[in-house]
Amino acid sequence: MHSAIPDIDLSQWRSVSASRRAVLAADLDRSLRETGVFFLSGFEMPMGLEEALKACGRAFFELPNEVKKSCVAETASDHGWNLLVEDVPAPENGRLPTSPLHHGHQKAFRIGRENLAEEMALDRFYYPPNRWPESAATLRLIASRYTACMTRVAQEVNALLAEVLGLDADFFAGHATEACWTQHVMWHPPADCPAFVERLPARRRFGADVGLFTLRSQVVELQAVSSSGEYSTWQCPDGSLIVNLGSLMERWTDGRWRAPQYRFVTPSSLLREEETISLAFSFEADPEAWIQPLAEPIGGGAGHEPALSRFAVLQKLGVTVPSDDNTSW
Repeated sequence: MHSAIPDIDLSQWRSVSASRRAVLAADLDRSLRETGVFFLSGFEMPMGLEEALKACGRAFFELPNEVKKSCVAETASDHGWNLLVEDVPAPENGRLPTSPLHHGHQKAFRIGRENLAEEMALDRFYYPPNRWPESAATLRLIASRYTACMTRVAQEVNALLAEVLGLDADFFAGHATEACWTQHVMWHPPADCPAFVERLPARRRFGADVGLFTLRSQVVELQAVSSSGEYSTWQCPDGSLIVNLGSLMERWTDGRWRAPQYRFVTPSSLLREEETISLAFSFEADPEAWIQPLAEPIGGGAGHEPALSRFAVLQKLGVTVPSDDNTSW
């Protein structure tokens, strides 16, 4: 396997010559065929915004469970707090700090786009409502600013990927003007946290994303499996995002590009006693966008079936839409 993962600088991509861009596109295409992963830099992000959201996320996870349980996500596609394991008491010897974060593993707080006009009968499946704790004004404000920025970056990635395939710049972006997306704010316990140690298999299992791609601001290491079955571990370069493709993009490119199986690996010994917050922005297409797999030679010829975007995502999440909703599916 070619081990290098390209770091695409968006600002340079826009300014380099056509011949240089062709070289970068070929390298990116190779990486997406082999690993489904690349790094992204050169995007516009207001200074301090990412750290502000991480700080708000940390403050949320420090809330008592009684407060967080008021905004629990009820299904795999809902927004809100997702609890992986119940709190585990700190050991009597007091070796772990007394921060509530050390008493268990809060998997994630999920935020998503809402259809505030409530014009669609299927809003609860397309745009589930956000579940905010009380007194969450700062969290909501920072999350709104950050996700607006990430939505813009995601559309730039859509245009980039279309150009790599020789398609019109709006081929993907034009089907994502009202795209579903989910912002994950995740807490990762230190390696010696009781919840981490006792639930290690759940922590380390491989999984794949279900949308078009995910933009990750990663503190812990990401390990992904290549098309050849090998795995590599990466830490994101400073100032860059990790971009990994999801099953929806794999379907759309008919297997040319792949949605990697990935997992978060145990932090290094230097991080053994540190907890971390990471951010992941999962981007889809418009909920009723028709995903028609691309024909060869652009498509990979894997024989994927066409599907409606949100329906394909919900299927992967194991969410069943009741038949009495009169859907067009």
